[in-house]
Amino acid sequence: MDTEDEIQNKFYSRNNSAKLCAEGSLVNLLDQLGCSHEDMESFWDIVRDKSLESVCAKLGEKCVPKKVYKKGEGVDSIEKSIWILHKLFHFDFTTRMKESSFQNLQHTMNFLSKVNFPVIIAVKGTFACYHHVIVVWNNVVYDYESKHRYPLTNESLTQVCGQNTTFHGISCGYGIFPPKKIKQLAQNAHICDWGLTEWKNKNSPVRKYFI
Repeated sequence: MDTEDEIQNKFYSRNNSAKLCAEGSLVNLLDQLGCSHEDMESFWDIVRDKSLESVCAKLGEKCVPKKVYKKGEGVDSIEKSIWILHKLFHFDFTTRMKESSFQNLQHTMNFLSKVNFPVIIAVKGTFACYHHVIVVWNNVVYDYESKHRYPLTNESLTQVCGQNTTFHGISCGYGIFPPKKIKQLAQNAHICDWGLTEWKNKNSPVRKYFI
């Protein structure tokens, strides 16, 4: 899905042997938002730390949120990543997306193409070995396994888990709200609607997609 016309991702691994798709997609979003090199490196250092005890120490936290732990065993990479973003830079997030609302490609595309805030999603693909995590914002996909950012299309979402797979749903996802400091950066001055007002309106149509 790489094309030479697209903007290159600063953080990229085609093989992604360390399974850093959630972490990588988010750090590339930070780059798009205009975060400093130092802030991106700080996030990248902490989010790749496999010791949760060490992560707590770096964040000045006493304990790890329960959501970070998977129900079975191991760590939920999305929950860990958004916890770190919140503590480091004061990002806010929506509630969790409803898995039942995103089992159809067209319904999913309709939501992703119209929502104003960035979303991080874990995509299920048929015949895929694992759920692949990407960030989508303004119809652009931030994918750690792609050298370049690429447009959100039916085809790209269908094959996001691999060329021989098809879209089978979203297993997890959250909307992302950058802090005021990032919104006020000169390069973001053209963005009039970050989707926060819509999200805060409990009668908004977008709320039906979230728990």
